Amino acid sequence: MTQYVACRFKAHDKRTYTYHNDGEPVRVGDRVKVEDARGGGWKPVEVVSIGDEKPKFPTKPILGKVEGADVDKSILDKRAAADDLGGSFADMMLDADEDMQSLIDRDRE
Repeated sequence: MTQYVACRFKAHDKRTYTYHNDGEPVRVGDRVKVEDARGGGWKPVEVVSIGDEKPKFPTKPILGKVEGADVDKSILDKRAAADDLGGSFADMMLDADEDMQSLIDRDRE
């Protein structure tokens, strides 16, 4: 059964975006992957509500749940970028990814 899932990109965001999920069921609080604006990758979002009624507007699909390996690859990619750039901004992005990994690890406990 298709789930219609309201998600937010950042914890402090008030606006949500609705996606559809035909894969493994998700629940509120899960981190899931959605296509990024460029169409070549994905962004992690947090599930804030779930319904089964199709909205009156088109929705994009959820690509799957964010798994530990996804975060590990993201950290490694950003670490390589930090080496290329020489630091600061990329280091800040690494810290954000490591914070996300901590949240995933906490959810597993």
